[in-house]
Amino acid sequence: MTPCCIAILVQFHIRANLVMPLVCNDELWGLLCMHQCSAPRRWQPSEINFTQGLANQLAIAIRQAKLFEQLQQELTERHHAQQQLAERHQQIAISNVRTVTSYLSAKGYRMLLAKTGQEAITVAQSEHPDLILMDIQMPGIDGLEAIRQIRGDLIIAEVPIIALTALAMSGDRERCLVAGANEYLSKPVKLKHVAILIQQLLTLNQDTP
Repeated sequence: MTPCCIAILVQFHIRANLVMPLVCNDELWGLLCMHQCSAPRRWQPSEINFTQGLANQLAIAIRQAKLFEQLQQELTERHHAQQQLAERHQQIAISNVRTVTSYLSAKGYRMLLAKTGQEAITVAQSEHPDLILMDIQMPGIDGLEAIRQIRGDLIIAEVPIIALTALAMSGDRERCLVAGANEYLSKPVKLKHVAILIQQLLTLNQDTP
């Protein structure tokens, strides 16, 4: 022991000292010290074993605390990354909407925009559009539920609906059609294809009594 350590033991009147290392992931995290101040003594094997077991349990608790702290940090970083990704997707979606709106407006169509699923339902009920382009990924009520609610309104139930999704997955088309969409398109879409599909649905809807 160094003179400094001996001086500390003397200051606190420590006559017997038992020290166990706290090892976490093969690194020395700290020391567990057991003291007796009344008189010098020889530590018994049972006392040494107990202290060693206590040190091992403390090392496990410290390791778990470090793992929990690491997990919390990773979850925070993942949540931040997901927020950035969602914001990026929203920016791309806004850009795509503007592109489609500009293109269709140039074709002579009058566009009404809705930012949420509930707003899409409200606009459809108040304006009775000739056709609806429904984005499936929308905040609040998603596009599928918005389609279902529109189909449940007898006044606008027959309005043609084209479902759009940016996250094309197996079964998406079937889910959109079951919800009530007439057609399904996955992004990125070709503007010319959208215009042709719109015209086909409008013509079909006009010919249907």
